[in-house]
Amino acid sequence: MLKWSAIAAIVILISLTGPGPAMASWQEDYASGQQALLYRDYAAAEQYFTAALTKAENFDANDDRLARTLNELARVYRLQRKFAKARPLLDRAIILFDQGKAPDNPVLAETLMAAAEVRASLDEAKSAQPLAERALAIRERQFGPSHPAVADALDLLAGIQIRLQDLPAAETALDRALEIREQSYGPQHRSVAASLDRLAALYIAGDRLADAERLLARAMRIRQRTLGADHPVNAKSFDSLAQLYLARNDYTQAQAMFTKGLELRRAAFGRSNLQVAASLTSLAALSRSQGDYATALSQLTDARDIRRTIMGTDHPDVLRDRQDIAELERLQQVAAKTATATLQASDTTPTAAPAAVPTQRTAVAPAVAPIAPAYPVPADPDSADPVVAGPVPADPAVAGPDPAAAAGPSLQLASFKSPEVATSEWQRLRSSFPQLLAGQQLDLQRIDLGERGIFYRVRTGPFADLATARAACAQLQDQKQACLVVAR
Repeated sequence: MLKWSAIAAIVILISLTGPGPAMASWQEDYASGQQALLYRDYAAAEQYFTAALTKAENFDANDDRLARTLNELARVYRLQRKFAKARPLLDRAIILFDQGKAPDNPVLAETLMAAAEVRASLDEAKSAQPLAERALAIRERQFGPSHPAVADALDLLAGIQIRLQDLPAAETALDRALEIREQSYGPQHRSVAASLDRLAALYIAGDRLADAERLLARAMRIRQRTLGADHPVNAKSFDSLAQLYLARNDYTQAQAMFTKGLELRRAAFGRSNLQVAASLTSLAALSRSQGDYATALSQLTDARDIRRTIMGTDHPDVLRDRQDIAELERLQQVAAKTATATLQASDTTPTAAPAAVPTQRTAVAPAVAPIAPAYPVPADPDSADPVVAGPVPADPAVAGPDPAAAAGPSLQLASFKSPEVATSEWQRLRSSFPQLLAGQQLDLQRIDLGERGIFYRVRTGPFADLATARAACAQLQDQKQACLVVAR
């Protein structure tokens, strides 16, 4: 009897201690991956999450850690625009969530939206649409039909519908998203300006240029009123106006708008920034469409150099730049040979009418970007744009020091006109970012902005120090969630 008791004790001891090291090892890898993402070290994040995934494969089928790890690894690839690598991870995560029979899991909605965006980016819009529709249905059931999270899902669905050439359905979705944001934030909020931009892009695609111009003018007024004329977010308005001028075949004005956007971004972020590279790429496309291959080559080479420095030589965008540069060099050589041949023919046959030198190609306006990503919920009527990693202007509506000044910095994640909506949004954020917001509590603050009304700010904290708060905010921004560091 004693012998069997001893054996049983050993078995129990093994069962208790055996999983411990494996669990700790998964947690260590997962936490290290999260930390690497905080500092945008994507190579390290990929390494840690890959190791965590290997360990998570051994967990019970009902353990959600496997799906969570798949999501995080997919996020690493999405942030680097490596969509082909992210796609199978997200597809598998969706299957695991479905097996768990939790149809309204908020993390499932986020996963569905990420998978839809990835497929649309891979030109698989037809298979992306049902994923986006399912995510929209989940958010409507969870938060109600008028929540800003629903507007985010509508934006994504509309972008996919544009790719599928279903413009009436896309217009309905974007109209509804605009209405939700106007009701939630007020008509002068920058999230409303972003909605106006998307709707204007749809109007441009449908050749409703007067309607598009009206919306873009309103968006510009909102941004300049809330941020000032020199803020880099205004570059978005200039980019949209450039698309409008391209649709009108006014290439001079389009170039002027793209150039203004480039200047604002350079002034704010310096010369080595991905947004600067995007502006240069737009200008290069315009120069190429006008047959100015030398200028296009210079602009695209500068953009390529920026992307190569930041993302590495083997990134898909850098490889595509290399192909485009090679094509521009070929076109430049063909144009030079044609011009030389024409000049020689003119010299040898002076009585013949000189042939026209093809210094300009048929102008083709660059296409309007057809996919709208899952845009973040704006942080505040007075905050900087969430995708801009630059300085945030001080909030003029905040009078005096915060009474919790000694507690450390906090994060401001959203602002609404209703305390109920603000509380609901906090619950969604806690579910969407369980690692980043673990242990954090809602700090709901009421602020009176005068004519603009009363808003309720969703804040959380305090954090240990300013560096920690900024690192957490940076990762939230990378995941398309608006964030503003509020220094105490």
